[in-house]
Amino acid sequence: MSRARTQAGFIAGAEVFALGILVFVLATLIAVNAWAVVDAKMALTDAVKEGVRTYVEETPDPSAEPDARQAARKALEGHGRSASSLKLRRVNEEQGNARCAPVTFEAAVDVPLIAIPLLPRHRAQFHVTARHSELVDPLRTGIEGEAPCV
Repeated sequence: MSRARTQAGFIAGAEVFALGILVFVLATLIAVNAWAVVDAKMALTDAVKEGVRTYVEETPDPSAEPDARQAARKALEGHGRSASSLKLRRVNEEQGNARCAPVTFEAAVDVPLIAIPLLPRHRAQFHVTARHSELVDPLRTGIEGEAPCV
């Protein structure tokens, strides 16, 4: 009993192979988008930490906040990211700069998303935020009074 060999199986296999490559490419693009957001979150977390540290360790004068912004920009650029869309703001300004007072900064950056074919595009970018708090250095010069946290 001999069977005749035909090409029918190959044609169906070639179509599935092409579809598999398409699915693999789309899945890779989705993974790259997800990693861009995770990478931005890690870089932004480090940047906001550096900004807060700079602020709580500096002398409390008008240059403390701009110095904190500059430190955050440098930290973000150190991760290989552009600091042009970085937004950094102090959340709890009403607490002042007393010794041991909590200082909280919030940072935000927009991450552009890659256009993925065949998928609906709901937004052109993803908004990533990070927040960090530290206490004003109790031994910092330029602040009157005693440190309640020491």
